[in-house]
Amino acid sequence: MKIFSAFAIISSLCCLFVHASPIEQCNRRLNVLLLGYYGSGKSTIVNVLHGLFDLKINDKREIAKTGNHMRSVTQNCTGYDCSNGDIKLHVVDTPGFENNEATNNKVASLISEKVPMLLKDGLDAFLFTFPVTRVPDDQLANVFNFITSLITKEGYKHGIIVFTSADDVKMTEKEEKLKIEELRNEMLRIAPQAEELLYTVKYLFYRHRSAEDGDENTIFFPETRKMFHFQAYSEVYKNCVNNNGKTFSTQAMIEAKRKYEENKKELDALQKDREQLRMNFQRITLFGGSLSSDLQKLKNDIEKMGFRNINIASSMTQEEVLTIERKSKTDNEKLVKTVQDYFFLEKERAQIMKNTTTLQNQADELVQKYNEAKKACLDQINWIRSVDINNREIPPPNGDLRVSSAFLGGISVSWSNALRVAKPLFAEAVQYFRDKLTEDSKINNDKIVKPTLQSDNATFENYSKYAEKLTTFNNMVKQRTQEIQSATDKNRGRAFKLCEYPEIQKIINFFMESSIRTYSPKRKNVEERLSNTSICFCPN
Repeated sequence: MKIFSAFAIISSLCCLFVHASPIEQCNRRLNVLLLGYYGSGKSTIVNVLHGLFDLKINDKREIAKTGNHMRSVTQNCTGYDCSNGDIKLHVVDTPGFENNEATNNKVASLISEKVPMLLKDGLDAFLFTFPVTRVPDDQLANVFNFITSLITKEGYKHGIIVFTSADDVKMTEKEEKLKIEELRNEMLRIAPQAEELLYTVKYLFYRHRSAEDGDENTIFFPETRKMFHFQAYSEVYKNCVNNNGKTFSTQAMIEAKRKYEENKKELDALQKDREQLRMNFQRITLFGGSLSSDLQKLKNDIEKMGFRNINIASSMTQEEVLTIERKSKTDNEKLVKTVQDYFFLEKERAQIMKNTTTLQNQADELVQKYNEAKKACLDQINWIRSVDINNREIPPPNGDLRVSSAFLGGISVSWSNALRVAKPLFAEAVQYFRDKLTEDSKINNDKIVKPTLQSDNATFENYSKYAEKLTTFNNMVKQRTQEIQSATDKNRGRAFKLCEYPEIQKIINFFMESSIRTYSPKRKNVEERLSNTSICFCPN
């Protein structure tokens, strides 16, 4: 009874298959793309389509290797030629999707790259395997997003969803219809964006070991697998007929892949920028330390604008997510600009703080060098000594010491005594030269005071102005140090003659008055003698 029922079903399927309205365009090898989760039976279906109905575990006859469902056995896109009578299929098996988005993206990228090359003539049908025992999860939305990016709406009519592991689903139209509705609703709950796809494709059930018909008769393999074999060939061939032999172009798949990759690249960049903006926003607004007034103003503006977050459901299509991300970018443009201004100002302020620290250190070094130059100059000036004033240094105009006498203060003195009496006048001359060198050095006019920053939490503008003051100060100190050092070097070992002394006439008059009653020297001779006399000198 059970065997009879199985043969009856298979015979009816054969008749349906043979009497399908053939068209010339379908009298060729038909291309089938096989997609699905790992462990969902894709490779098993390849073997069944190849006519291997009675394979067991680790059977050496299998053409597509099957596994234990713990991981995807198929690691690449592989083509297999299968046939049933005059109908020939070229089935491309693909790596299975997993529960990890990153892995699924790699799988999707591999399929997008390899399938167009393996199915250059286009595809007549694509089969998506999904176990009836699998609970739809969030990754299903990601998988459907990929399928709808690879196969556009025009290609939906080429699709067949195969519910595998369906041994417990009775082989009746009613039971299968109810199960389709149940599973489709579960899929739509996770991936509502796939509604058009799910209502356009056809559905098949694959029963691997046994099946129960409406009369409660149980059919075991290989008959159950043979039944699926004929159903699948029939549906693929009918797909070709219904589409007048027109395949879904792999060129369209390539274009869809290109658009998908472009959108994904843009989407990844937008999401990365949005996440970076969120972190920057938190870093700024959660900072609890004190800020300069310019940074504080920007922080207040940023807090007032707020970060506009978005909610993205896993059920959204790539296009929907991209639209939301683009709008989010537009909405946050002002915030992005203000955050950029904040970080730019923060960076510039940190840099100018560093620069001012360098300028401050330079100022300290320059002030030290200035003080050293100033001390050396003053030491040189203060060291200036007068010569030992005697007859040898300033001999009498007539050269006769014995008769050289003068009436000074009512006292008759010799020339030598006159020189001694004149020493205060010479000392005044020496002091003049000290004062003159001090005045020429302008040391007493110098006001060397390093500028200070008046604000404890200075703004960028405060630091900029302070840096300008430090730069001006450093240049001034450096120049003054060079001027003082140059004057010190110039005066090293210098001798000062009485002819350089503005009050020399006072000294000349003194000597003229002292000697006129004794020998009446000529004024010219006294002037010449005194003018050429070096009164003091600087150290070497």
